[in-house]
Amino acid sequence: MCRPWPPRKLTLNRNLKPEKPDARRERSDEAQRDSSPSWPGNFGGSLTLSFATLPGSQGLLTGGGFDSATGTILAGTGATPNCTVSLSETAGYNLSTDSSCGLSKKTDLAGVNPMLKPLADNGGPTVTQALPRSSPAVNAGGLPASSSCPAADQRGESRPFGPACDIGAFELH
Repeated sequence: MCRPWPPRKLTLNRNLKPEKPDARRERSDEAQRDSSPSWPGNFGGSLTLSFATLPGSQGLLTGGGFDSATGTILAGTGATPNCTVSLSETAGYNLSTDSSCGLSKKTDLAGVNPMLKPLADNGGPTVTQALPRSSPAVNAGGLPASSSCPAADQRGESRPFGPACDIGAFELH
């Protein structure tokens, strides 16, 4: 397989979901990447996940080049593992539905169901998957000083709302 040179860098800090059909403005903070048409898998670059939500029925992160994940939900629903390589972590506060990502920080939750709600218009310019109050991701993302959680979630709602930030792209209010 040919790989682009030089290696690319992709930074994700929001849900990996499409915009609502009526959204008219471009969301540059949703997936900041260069002009490469490549996508996470095996694209020969690096990937940084920060308070993102990755749902899916197949392997979510495959190949190499993944730099770090902080405050991210990896919610695979199929038989394929979420990760084929261990993720490097900066601060932890990650949640994975299986143990394939090699999460090793005390603040991580592995083999845990985040209980994501269906994709819906929950406010803001993009569709999101909300968290129910009973989700283990609620208030498990640390404080901004310890986890670097952003001041707003994907919808633009302030965080933290409660004693700590929620893991993933959605902050329950």
